[in-house]
Amino acid sequence: MTFNSPLARTVATLFLAALTTACTAASMTRLGPQSHFVYPNSNVKQLGPVKVKKRGDVRLFVPDNLRTAESDRDLYDAAIRQVQGANLITDYAVTARTKWVYLYYIYLFWNEYELQGTAARMEVGQQELK
Repeated sequence: MTFNSPLARTVATLFLAALTTACTAASMTRLGPQSHFVYPNSNVKQLGPVKVKKRGDVRLFVPDNLRTAESDRDLYDAAIRQVQGANLITDYAVTARTKWVYLYYIYLFWNEYELQGTAARMEVGQQELK
């Protein structure tokens, strides 16, 4: 089979693009004030913005859970590692999406996670109370 004509190449290109394009099956965004408990007698200093993206494993036919405690912890840890001295994330948004691709009667699913927030440093018991 040859693709000498421009029409045949265009049709083949469009077919391959449609075949390999992923669709979003589910999406959720969650906002949070901080990733860890902030003690009342502590100083919290904002260190800078962070943004982390992670991708889960590809699974056949059945999607994995959209959000788990493990996926949240992995995102928090990756975001904290981006800024030296940070030990928590404040004012963050976590977006989780399940993507899928259909390939000849086979469905492939994977999850994508994204965290955007502010890295901060908490010093416990250092605040002077009046």
